[in-house]
Amino acid sequence: KFQVYDSTPISVEIWSDQVSVEMHCHRHYEFALITKGSCIHNYRGMQVPLIPGDVFIIEPNQPHGYELQAQINIINCMFFPDQLSDENNQMLKSTVDHQAVSYKSGEIKKQWDELLQYVSMKENTIDGHVREAGLNAQGIIHLNRQELYQVEHYLREMASEQEQKAVNLEYAKSAYLQLILVLLSRVQMSRREKIKSYSDKKRDMIY
Repeated sequence: KFQVYDSTPISVEIWSDQVSVEMHCHRHYEFALITKGSCIHNYRGMQVPLIPGDVFIIEPNQPHGYELQAQINIINCMFFPDQLSDENNQMLKSTVDHQAVSYKSGEIKKQWDELLQYVSMKENTIDGHVREAGLNAQGIIHLNRQELYQVEHYLREMASEQEQKAVNLEYAKSAYLQLILVLLSRVQMSRREKIKSYSDKKRDMIY
């Protein structure tokens, strides 16, 4: 549900819980950042483990839910694109398009990597490129420490803006959202290049 905190079409929620969230869908876009803990994410017919640093975008009218066995901290950002600026929508389209293209180009590699991703659920023992490819069907990317810090900082600044309700907060929240979408778009592009290089090396080994 879209929580209204101010007059803007953007809402940020910082929540911590250990109760599972049933499958649901909504009319707005949403992206979620995992900052602590872990859970299972149900989306696009798949169950995928999430860990701190994972971020993903949920499009409107797409059912998804969370299975929690322990405490988890998530920052959600919900927004209605039709009420945002053209610049925001261009960056949103760029970010979502990167997800769709990388999924198609990495389909074969994903099948191989899914055989490896559940060998260990500990983050520090999973090869980054393997894990990213395995989560590709849900459009999830894993941020490194610096990227996680930056996205979390922007989200908390947005939350601060909606709490303080200072003058021109709509411009500030929109600007932070655009910065996040720019960062995610750049991360997606960088990951695609790395995955392609990794895939080529793996194919050579198989040959």
